[in-house]
Amino acid sequence: MKQILLLFVALFANMAYAQNNVSCTFDISMPMAVTEENYLKADSALWDEYAKRTKALYGQIDENPDKKDSLMRIVNMLYENVRQANIDLAKRFAAVPSGLHRLYMVRDLCPKDTLRKILSSLPYELRTSYHGRIIRKYIDTKQVCEGDTMATFKCVADNGDAFDWNSLDGKRVLLIYEGLSCMGGNRFDELVELYEENSRDSFEVLVYCDCASLDELKKRKSEYPSPFPFISDFMGEESPIRIKYGTQVRPTCFLIGADRLVRMKSEGLDIPLVKKHL
Repeated sequence: MKQILLLFVALFANMAYAQNNVSCTFDISMPMAVTEENYLKADSALWDEYAKRTKALYGQIDENPDKKDSLMRIVNMLYENVRQANIDLAKRFAAVPSGLHRLYMVRDLCPKDTLRKILSSLPYELRTSYHGRIIRKYIDTKQVCEGDTMATFKCVADNGDAFDWNSLDGKRVLLIYEGLSCMGGNRFDELVELYEENSRDSFEVLVYCDCASLDELKKRKSEYPSPFPFISDFMGEESPIRIKYGTQVRPTCFLIGADRLVRMKSEGLDIPLVKKHL
């Protein structure tokens, strides 16, 4: 208990601001027993502290708009550091179910040799658990990168029919993994506008939705009315879009050329970048 309290003290220490600066580090170095309970407490403390600090920073931005650029640099540094602390916690607590799940979620931020070493050190029950198996599948799979050929997989369109990847022959394709709710209304409107500016003979947009059923996929499409198809394979974290394409951030976008080669991969939807490639 004393160790847990020390961790909380370190994570929730008062922030010292000087010249609009803030500590961007997260101390997760306190020794703790590797238990499910300790991981959940440490993870919660980490993200609560991150939310607290970013809230304070955005408050400063509102009060000092002339210092927005310098404060946003601190926000970005804070994000990079909390992301690294998140990875470190996942690696340290991989021997408990929630820690192993988080290791899957940060798999693309860890060298595969590190993942392989961690996985081999786990008890048999965890190595062969759901997240143990799909981490292994990720390790053993070559992910699609820029310059690679587009990977196809069985999936269903929002109209209930099996999606025909051959319908994309000769077209440039913007494949979007999730994230419509993260775009905001203006960005989604820009996506629809981009779609309508280009001919259906030469350009298509596909939105992959992480849904559990066709009904859920249809509901998602109704929430974001659009002329382009929504697709899913209802496979969740084991889907090829997560394993083969290596997606985690929502949205992750792939611009695929008419020759089926991936021209661009980006975290977030960058319409100007897409237009540049188009």
